[in-house]
Amino acid sequence: MAAGVNANYGTMTKPLHVGQGARNAILAAQLGGRGFSANPAAIEGRGGFASTFARGLEWQPGAFDDLGGTFDLAERGFRPKRYPCGGVIHTGIDAALKLREELGPRVADISAIKAGISKYAANRASEQYPTNTEAAKFNLQYVVAYALANGPPGLAAFGDEAINEARVKTLARMVSVAIDPAFADAHEDYPTRLTVTLKDGRTLEELRVYASGTRQYPMSPAQIDDKFLDCAAQAVTPEAAQKILATLRTLGEEGSFAEFWPLLRRG
Repeated sequence: MAAGVNANYGTMTKPLHVGQGARNAILAAQLGGRGFSANPAAIEGRGGFASTFARGLEWQPGAFDDLGGTFDLAERGFRPKRYPCGGVIHTGIDAALKLREELGPRVADISAIKAGISKYAANRASEQYPTNTEAAKFNLQYVVAYALANGPPGLAAFGDEAINEARVKTLARMVSVAIDPAFADAHEDYPTRLTVTLKDGRTLEELRVYASGTRQYPMSPAQIDDKFLDCAAQAVTPEAAQKILATLRTLGEEGSFAEFWPLLRRG
């Protein structure tokens, strides 16, 4: 609850981190909007955050100089994730989808797959095949294999049926991972160089430096719609989801939301 440590990747606690952050943001906005008060020196003051947790250790308050004046969401934007899994492995999925498009039915002729990644991304690569949803969402070999076999992974790609698909398991066993010297120390962009070898000895390579959803490689309107409908299907009917999406596209033009709110209610 206090922080989001990497040790919880691949467990049920990882999505809790995101939910907790979103809940805290909404709560903070609601409290602030109602005039809720606090000590303005709660970070650096006597008995504040720093003195409580630093416990005599030296700390630098400079990191807080722009607090309340600079907002990353407004100035840097945000990155929507095309796939419902760990962002570090998204470039691997994008590269696999491109190779799948080039290969067509020759995906069945793949005999080996090599993934060149950064040191930071290496902890998302495990020789152990995932056995549950949480592990599959953070496993490079699995998502590359799934994308080659079936196309873009949606929520269903991380269910038991998909995880136990024989074709995906076979492809995942072919994936070998190595640190690519061209971007070994990359930390923010998480590039992936995917090379597939066919049974006749030919090779195809695809390098993706930026993942779908980044500023350099934005999602298309159709991809955004697909992501929304895939998520909405978990809560409402397909018909309701389409109506919700249509309303969201013209949100500023709606004269009333009387017909909109019932669409959000399950059943």
